[in-house]
Amino acid sequence: MWCFSICEHPIGCAKRIFVKHLFFIELFVLRWTALLREGAEAAKLSAIFNFQSLISVLLLLICTCTYLRSLVPNIIDRNKEGLLGVFWKCARIGERLSPWISAGCFFMAAVVLFF
Repeated sequence: MWCFSICEHPIGCAKRIFVKHLFFIELFVLRWTALLREGAEAAKLSAIFNFQSLISVLLLLICTCTYLRSLVPNIIDRNKEGLLGVFWKCARIGERLSPWISAGCFFMAAVVLFF
């Protein structure tokens, strides 16, 4: 339980909070190790674990941000810093490296279709 009252021993309170966090971390680790033991199919939970999917997601993100910036530049340009600045950076990458991005999209389309 969380210790919200004034404790006689603050160290005991901190230990209980620490043990609770350790319990959740242990549950997280046990869940992932169980999923990894089940095989490769269970490990495909997101694009982070598969390099081909990660590249596809990045290319789609870059192309989408570039397209949105061409339609409505105010939405992308007002957030140049912070978490939403990632979209502005993706739009800039798409604008400046458009031949390479389009070649990457064609290559990934061929890989997805034929392999």
